[in-house]
Amino acid sequence: MIPFLRRLFPPPLKRRSGNQPPPVANTAAPTVTPVRHYFEALNVVDHRTPIPATGLYVHRLLSKFNRLQLASVARYLWDNVGLVFYATDLVANYSTPMIPRAATLDRKWNEAANALFDDWADRADFTGRFDFWDLQRLGSFYLDTDGEVFALWTDEAGFPQIQLLESWRIDKPTIADDRIFDGIQLDTQGRVLGYWLDGETLLDANALVHLFDLERYTQYRGMSPIRRGANDMRDGNDIKGFQKVLSKLSTVLTLAIQGAPLEENPWGSPPEPAGETPTEEEPPAETNANNAASPWPTWSRATFRRCRKATS
Repeated sequence: MIPFLRRLFPPPLKRRSGNQPPPVANTAAPTVTPVRHYFEALNVVDHRTPIPATGLYVHRLLSKFNRLQLASVARYLWDNVGLVFYATDLVANYSTPMIPRAATLDRKWNEAANALFDDWADRADFTGRFDFWDLQRLGSFYLDTDGEVFALWTDEAGFPQIQLLESWRIDKPTIADDRIFDGIQLDTQGRVLGYWLDGETLLDANALVHLFDLERYTQYRGMSPIRRGANDMRDGNDIKGFQKVLSKLSTVLTLAIQGAPLEENPWGSPPEPAGETPTEEEPPAETNANNAASPWPTWSRATFRRCRKATS
């Protein structure tokens, strides 16, 4: 009966006093489902590496600092990672040398022209160290590491020769000129007028050949193609180094458990440190059957102490 009466006559609402704050409304923002873009490449998720929106600003990407940094990374990988050198060496083997041959209807003239060109090719290098075929191979290496190479025509020796210029030799001079882009002199329309050698001498555009891989129309300098796989090669080299350390540590732990010395001494007894005399005499080695059959060298404490002093 009482529950029935409570439903018929509910209790009155309590009035709020003047000091009592009003109830806080639920102001939480509703969950918004992200809209997927029509182009899958433009969908942004947290677990994917963000891409900087500077790909269209070619002048920022092809700055001198970025170009030299990429070239230094490429040269390091070329010198220290075997796969990088193997790939560039394979390209050089299959692309060089390119031997031009005369192909006229006059057979005798063709033979004379080929003989003259072969004689020049033996002395094509300005420094006298390489022939024309070696210069082609070096150019292939420079294209794969630095991304570019310059070939300067010179006749200082009395006949035409080639002087290879590495990428860093074409540099911007100290003078203020908006028409100089990374060591290349341009006109108001963007045409190449010349190249600044070491930032001091302006060479005419017809005096040298600029070799680089074409990638953009507004590109004036070459960039190392190894940049596309540099991080993968560095990560692979690091992982290989970690695996070597792990293998060595496991071997050391195995030797320590077996009671064998951690290092062998294939060079005999270590030399005495300069100015020091041994304080302890080494006990004579035991010649029992167990020691004779052991493959591990026996080092005494005195020998170990001298080694520590010599290497500290």
